[in-house]
Amino acid sequence: MLFISSEKSKYEEATVFFKSLYDGSPKAYPNGSMMLFIPLTNCASASSEYREKIIFKHNKYNGDEEAICIGGLQDLDRKITLLNGKVISIRELLKSFPASPGMSRPVLFQQVENNSSGQVVMVSYQKTDTPLVRLRQNTIEGEIKRIIAEGEAEKVFLDEVAGMWFRSVFKNKGGGVFFPITLPLGTASNMKNM
Repeated sequence: MLFISSEKSKYEEATVFFKSLYDGSPKAYPNGSMMLFIPLTNCASASSEYREKIIFKHNKYNGDEEAICIGGLQDLDRKITLLNGKVISIRELLKSFPASPGMSRPVLFQQVENNSSGQVVMVSYQKTDTPLVRLRQNTIEGEIKRIIAEGEAEKVFLDEVAGMWFRSVFKNKGGGVFFPITLPLGTASNMKNM
């Protein structure tokens, strides 16, 4: 969920812009995510029931999420070419993986973002799907290599030989997530400013 506020004098201009951006048409969206745009003249004066309803719907969509971190990937916004000639970002690639049979959502990952330092990628999925996501971790790198065009692996992975790696993510009492600093061999040089 994304809340945007603007000066009262810019309300109409901001509304027109976001209506044209999030119009539901097939196109590239920021972060590869299509969102619903609901213009509010003044959310601060909206009833608490209405605000609670928006938050309830957001939480219902997200469900009970878990997260893992993925290391060894280039910048999420980096463009890569697939075998079919289509050009997409690494973020879009990760968000487009279909779910494994039996998963509760149609895609493998619900959210795909860099962590706050930008050194690893945080992905979320439904907690009930954890066993299926763990099984899939062993195949994702191979799946990527099978669908990208020849010579594109260097645009996806920091090191083609080391490839990608996964680490657990833990939640603190405030709901924030962090990951342990234990790294696979050979990745320390890629994680200097962690």
